[in-house]
Amino acid sequence: MYELSGFNVTRSNNRFKLGDSAVARLNKFTNMVEVPAVANLIPTEMFRFRSVD
Repeated sequence: MYELSGFNVTRSNNRFKLGDSAVARLNKFTNMVEVPAVANLIPTEMFRFRSVD
């Protein structure tokens, strides 16, 4: 599991649209740190899943 910080969340560029959902953009300030395997800190009911059609 990794902790990710220092990134931007934006919409896809209309000229190069990947989809309707938001995109995480990594930059030079993005930091990714491996964290030890612990119990799930985010309750499962907080996740949102969508079907892919």
